[in-house]
Amino acid sequence: MVCLAGLVSSILSALLLVAVENLLDAFKGLMLGVAGLWLPALAFSLLQALVLGGEVMNFKRGLNNFSALLSLAFLAFVLGYVVHSISVKFSAKELALIGTSLAASLNALVHRYITGRSIAITGAISALWPLLTLVVTSAMLDIKIVELDFAKYIFVFFITLSPAIAISKSIDMLSQRLVGMSSKRIFRAYARNWFMGIREELESFFNSIGVDSTVSCDMLFLLGPGGGVKGIVVVPQVHPGPLRNVGSSSLPSDIALGLEPSLSAKVITFHGFVTHASDITSSEDYRNLLEEVKKVALRQPGLVVQGPSSPLVRVEVGGLSVGCQLIKGVPIVFVSGDKKGINDVREGVRANVERTVKEVHGVKPLLINAHNSYEEDPNIDFEELERGILRAVDMAFKSSSHGLVRVGVGVSKSADLGEVQGIGASGIRALVVEVQGSKYCYVVVDANNASKEFRVAVRSAVRAMGYEDCELFTTDNHAVVHLKGVKSSRGYYVLGERAKVEALLNALKAAISEAEETLSEVDVALKEVTVKARVLGDSAYKNIEVLVYKAVKKFRDLGLAGYGLAVTSSLLLCGLI
Repeated sequence: MVCLAGLVSSILSALLLVAVENLLDAFKGLMLGVAGLWLPALAFSLLQALVLGGEVMNFKRGLNNFSALLSLAFLAFVLGYVVHSISVKFSAKELALIGTSLAASLNALVHRYITGRSIAITGAISALWPLLTLVVTSAMLDIKIVELDFAKYIFVFFITLSPAIAISKSIDMLSQRLVGMSSKRIFRAYARNWFMGIREELESFFNSIGVDSTVSCDMLFLLGPGGGVKGIVVVPQVHPGPLRNVGSSSLPSDIALGLEPSLSAKVITFHGFVTHASDITSSEDYRNLLEEVKKVALRQPGLVVQGPSSPLVRVEVGGLSVGCQLIKGVPIVFVSGDKKGINDVREGVRANVERTVKEVHGVKPLLINAHNSYEEDPNIDFEELERGILRAVDMAFKSSSHGLVRVGVGVSKSADLGEVQGIGASGIRALVVEVQGSKYCYVVVDANNASKEFRVAVRSAVRAMGYEDCELFTTDNHAVVHLKGVKSSRGYYVLGERAKVEALLNALKAAISEAEETLSEVDVALKEVTVKARVLGDSAYKNIEVLVYKAVKKFRDLGLAGYGLAVTSSLLLCGLI
């Protein structure tokens, strides 16, 4: 579609050139658009790939690139035709020069960030595009080469290139100030990871701005009557991220699928109270964490926790739903979206809640972010949330008793539900807990958030199956982010957006059915895994957010003003000189 838009834009631009020359010849306009504008752009794209290297900007991406730029250049042709019709007179070749110089300037900017070359190099190479177009269109309009004003060509190109220089220098200064590195190196590393799966440069950047830390992972072992492990609930206090292929981005599925072949037991991974500040940036440190988790899982679980169990209780906190259920004395606490959406929960909340629960009840809680109701930047009062969590834990202990507890774990993976639909490798999992004859269901999907409507649909469908209560959870898996073919502006699909709700409900019902079949009395053992790791850190995370926001703003503001002024100045220059 982008290529077709570029070809159509070329033809429409050529018809405007023909109109400027007062030639009412549609066939000539068609030929000029294809042979005079589009083919020179194609030839230039091939030459540019040869000179700059086409490992990232291959033929297909190059085709899409110049086609998109030709579509933008069409705006300059329209503006030029309007100005020409009103008062300022200039030739078709001059309008062709201005339009393609605009496209070439934007091309220089794009390739500066994709290849990591200087704007001087990408600008010099991009200058060949309007030159080639000028020569071909002039020949087709019966203008001799000796009649071309090359001094004017150079002047016009430098006028249109100046916004690209200003934008790149401005963003570079911002990048150096915030993260200590040139923006072209960062964007080149990002492009190589996104397009080619080469992560080393991007990982090196994240490591350079990260901090050394200690990360942890909580593991609740579900033990059968004979003491064998029938399932493990894992809550990593590590964030999946920072980006696909880099660091701990695929953490939820790597833990589940890495443990199950060795254990003959089902594993459910939840999302903890963490932000991107807790992204592991080093692939070596990430492997160490996975290996340590596996070692602990394969050892004897250790001391069994003895304590009461409770129904699932809930507290409403500022539009969020906080739930808590005791399983043999271990509080399973989660924060879910409800009227308000939910994204990440700060690490400070975890530290405060863990400390208070240990002081009051003598046990460490499992703190889970359900991450199940997408909303852009939900405004959460974290102090109020802490108080609500502690209230829910107190309610659970007050309603608890020593009685029979049965737990089952089920897994489902549908061929129709994959990464493109927003679902990671570990698929859909269900944890069923039966306390005092009432059953509760925790549905976990290896995805990055869900729509509020989908959460409501899941809870309604499961409760209709006879469950006292149910909650939907996603793992915040970042392996489903920035995939090719994803059209969403955020870079991924939340549950209920791309995947068919009916297919998702069928898959989760299959997981619940398996969990029902494995229901049995359990004991539990709780362990914590800790390792040293390089993480992104709060300061670097915030600086990257600021860099992205301000870079986009600078590009928009400087681009609109700079290119608007450059095109207008070029039109006046050609019309008056």
